[in-house]
Amino acid sequence: MPATKNAATVQPSSLSNVQQVAVTAAARQMIDDPAATVYGLKARSSSGAPGIHVCGYVRRPAGASTPLYVELRETEGATTAERGQIGATPANLAKVRFMCRDHGDW
Repeated sequence: MPATKNAATVQPSSLSNVQQVAVTAAARQMIDDPAATVYGLKARSSSGAPGIHVCGYVRRPAGASTPLYVELRETEGATTAERGQIGATPANLAKVRFMCRDHGDW
C-alpha cells in the first residue's frame, strides 16, 4: 500500500549531552533514586509530532534493570522531559513497551 501524504515518518535521532542529562534527571526523579544509572538510550522523532521519544533502561545500585520511556520537548530554548514511565509494574511495563514499539528491540 503506498504511503499517504499525511503519514508520519519515524526517524532515529541522536541525543545531545543536554538531552541525555534531561533523560537521566527525569528517570532519577521518577524512581526517586539519585544514584540510578540510565543506559541503552535510543531516540526517535516523528515528522508531524513534537518532541523526541527516548527509550532505554534504568538501573538502581541494588536492583535490576528496568525499561524506561521519556518524551523530550524543547520549551523556550530549554530541553525538558514532559512525560515518562518506568516499567516497574506490569501496567507501567506495558505502557513503556507500547511507547517504545518503534525502537526495534522492545
